[in-house]
Amino acid sequence: MTEEALNRALETQGLEHVLLGQFAVQEGYLKNEEAARILSVQKSSGKRVEKFGEVAMDLGFLTEEKLRELLSRKAP
Repeated sequence: MTEEALNRALETQGLEHVLLGQFAVQEGYLKNEEAARILSVQKSSGKRVEKFGEVAMDLGFLTEEKLRELLSRKAP
């Protein structure tokens, strides 16, 4: 998946997910393919919207510690 395709996919998931997903890839916490997989799981989860970070941890792409670190770095 190209970075452009990833960005388009992230945009369809909502602003919060766009920012966290793009930031995670830009900062090296996730690969493009991992972010795309997370978005795919979110999309297939039906009506219940799972948070990007929760799905990333469920899939083993991020630990809770790494997610907290990522979120603290992303915070304004």
